[in-house]
Amino acid sequence: MIIDESDERIYKNLNEFYLKTKSENVFTICLTATPFEGDETGLHFNVLDELGYKVYRNSSKSTDFKPIIHETYDIRSLEAYRTLILKESEKCGVLIYANGKEYESLKEESNVIPFTSEKSHLSIEIMDVKVDSHYPVYLINKDYGCRGFNFRAEKSKHGITMLILGTFPDRITAT
Repeated sequence: MIIDESDERIYKNLNEFYLKTKSENVFTICLTATPFEGDETGLHFNVLDELGYKVYRNSSKSTDFKPIIHETYDIRSLEAYRTLILKESEKCGVLIYANGKEYESLKEESNVIPFTSEKSHLSIEIMDVKVDSHYPVYLINKDYGCRGFNFRAEKSKHGITMLILGTFPDRITAT
């Protein structure tokens, strides 16, 4: 059995995961891109070790998987944020992570597509398709569009722009 985004499944219900995967007749490979052994305490890694799971890494250097922030802006108004979104969407697809009142305000914008469970995940894998003079702008939050999705723009020389307006609920979600 191969399980992708396994850390989410493991720590959602550890006992259930253990019972379903630990067997002499079941071989399980779990994949995850979450760095730093899950949480700040190292508890996630220690639990897996105590349960007898083998953990393999493709790298032990945090620089190989830590997100890179190319630019930081101190934006103090939603209007300034709208201007930045419009400017960025002229050159590439835009992914916005927001929560709270910022999420509620941005989801009402005509050029912003809130990502919900009703949206096809395939749409976010082709963020390099321009409509008229702009690339798509997707809005995600902790509930929709984070873990396990591939935000892609393979044909765009600029890739995508990710704008973060708010805080992440935990370090795992932030990566």
